[in-house]
Amino acid sequence: MYKIFVMTTIICFANVKSQQKNVLDSLIALAQSKTIQDTIKVDAFNELSWELRKTNFSKAKYYALNAYKISKKISYPKGVVTSLNRLGTAYIFNKQFSLAEKEYLKVLRLEKQSGNKYGIGRANNQLSEIYRNKKDLSKALSYGLDALNIFGQLKQLSLEALVSNNVGLIYQNMGSYEQANKYLLKGLSLREQLKEEKNIAHSYTNLGILYLVMKNYESAKEYFLKSENYFIKIHDDYELSKIYNNLGVVYFETGNNTLSHEYYDKAMKLKIKLGLKDTNSEIYNNLGALYYKKGDDQQAIQKFKKSIDIQKKYVSKSGLKEANINLGHIYFRNQEYDKAIKYYKNTLESSKNAQNKSEKLKALDGLYLAYSVKQDYDSAIHYSQQYNSLRDSLETDYKKAVDYREKFARIQKENELLQRDKKISIVNIKNLELKNQNNNILIYTLSTIFSLFVLLFFLWTKWKVERQKKEIALKDKELEEKKLEQLIKNQEIKSYNEMLNTQDQERKRISQDLHDRIGSILSVAKVYYKSGEEQLLQNKNFDLVSFQKANELIDEACQEVRRLSYEMSSGVLTKFGLLSAVEDLVITIEQTKKIKIEFIAGDLENRLENNIEIQIYRIIQELMNNILKYAESSHVTIQILKLKNKVNVQVEDNGIGFNTNEQSNGMGLQNIRSRVSSLAGEIDIDSVIGRGTYVNIEIPINSNI
Repeated sequence: MYKIFVMTTIICFANVKSQQKNVLDSLIALAQSKTIQDTIKVDAFNELSWELRKTNFSKAKYYALNAYKISKKISYPKGVVTSLNRLGTAYIFNKQFSLAEKEYLKVLRLEKQSGNKYGIGRANNQLSEIYRNKKDLSKALSYGLDALNIFGQLKQLSLEALVSNNVGLIYQNMGSYEQANKYLLKGLSLREQLKEEKNIAHSYTNLGILYLVMKNYESAKEYFLKSENYFIKIHDDYELSKIYNNLGVVYFETGNNTLSHEYYDKAMKLKIKLGLKDTNSEIYNNLGALYYKKGDDQQAIQKFKKSIDIQKKYVSKSGLKEANINLGHIYFRNQEYDKAIKYYKNTLESSKNAQNKSEKLKALDGLYLAYSVKQDYDSAIHYSQQYNSLRDSLETDYKKAVDYREKFARIQKENELLQRDKKISIVNIKNLELKNQNNNILIYTLSTIFSLFVLLFFLWTKWKVERQKKEIALKDKELEEKKLEQLIKNQEIKSYNEMLNTQDQERKRISQDLHDRIGSILSVAKVYYKSGEEQLLQNKNFDLVSFQKANELIDEACQEVRRLSYEMSSGVLTKFGLLSAVEDLVITIEQTKKIKIEFIAGDLENRLENNIEIQIYRIIQELMNNILKYAESSHVTIQILKLKNKVNVQVEDNGIGFNTNEQSNGMGLQNIRSRVSSLAGEIDIDSVIGRGTYVNIEIPINSNI
């Protein structure tokens, strides 16, 4: 019962394609579970490899190898064969065709040993595709026809359609366009009969490519637009990138350069989004052709060489023919005939095994023209004869393919009429079958609903755990911000308390100085004046010496008052200057071990005005408060430089930054701007999201300070 339930869940995963990420997460959880059977793990690993075959080669390979190792360990033949299939498929999508060939030859041997006719057909079809990509077309055709014969015997219409399509592509590569058209249309007909929408779209794509090669651009565009509509609907970016590239070629060939460039750009963006850089060579080649057509030879050569570089790195050398022939055209136009001949011959060499008559035709035509201009008429005549012979062959194939298409359309219409009559007679039989099917549908529906319920419960539980983790992380962050904010406040309170203590001490010292020094001087002066007053009252001779002594004491008292006034105005700032205050702030913040601060001061030996120092300190304090609360920074640089007529303050962090247009009116920034404005200064804030914030402040000062 447990095994049936798990397999039902896997089927459910495969059906929910619109939620691929959830499917992958669920399959990974299933594969890593310690409570299920090893055979279920193997099935999960193989399913993961299949899901990732197009977009993540390394993971697809990793999961297939895991499935293979477990299958060998537990002697699970089905798992071994499936994992080798998945590994071979991953190699195909990564264009490692020799490695794919090795795996599928193993699969074919194992399927023949077990007598699995279906598996033999599948392996033959995959080997056919591999040899087609390796340009070994005779082997590709042999394996493809074997696969088609087997699936025809098994009445596997869907697979028969698939292989018919592949055989059509092989004939196309061989230059046999009539046969290619025949098998591609057969594949399309079977898929339309089965109503396989996605595969119908693939058939449209392949027919579009065939007609593009045959230069029937209207038919090619018609098929490409049909497949585009479907792939947009299911968000298949991989297939869309190929459609856009081919539509770019169609519009290029029909003279619409603007639409051509637009579709090439669309294709390139999708390839980059999918991480498929190794398949961009064809797009670069097409862009080069577009620039060549516009007369921009420099850009054209750059794109063609980029195409060749990618193909040399990722693709077989036989894929270089298009870029080579295009480079030949450019050098011919620029009258560099020897270089043109070199690239035309490279095209012939790379097309030799591929039997690509279209590319050969272009190369032969180019060689004929180049040798004619060079007045090497023997060579020109030689290549002209080859060109005429090949052109006649292509025209014959083209006419046959068009005739076959019209004949196929007529036969298809007749078949549709016959099918309509058959449907009327089959209705009664279907009604009888429907009653039996209803019971099966009910059982399947109930099991599917139950599986979906289990899946939803699993996803809901996972979502709840993730939500709780995020809430805890958010609370921790808020607590940390409050701690930092309290630390800043404590530092500010400490500075105020120390200032108040110092002011109290100053008051006591001033009081003591007034009492002990100025008070005593004035008391003695009073005695001298009193003595003079008594002498005057008694009409005695006035003692001038006593009067002068009293004046000297008054002068000394005035000196003491001036000294005391000077000390009052400068004593507090001498102890709590800007440099010391900022250094103390830096030490306090770094003690949190959350942030590293670099403090740089230049030419601050001479003090600034008291109000300027206080305002600058408050500005730096407010900036640090904002950084600690919002920036998520690990490093801050504070720099204060005293220049000739101004003070320059710079604060820079490596935090997350912010949008200065949206957050320029916050209370913190308003306070900072207000303080700078009160000093007649200027402030500039530069911030880029993800790259931190830089604040530059310039405050004018008296040049004599």
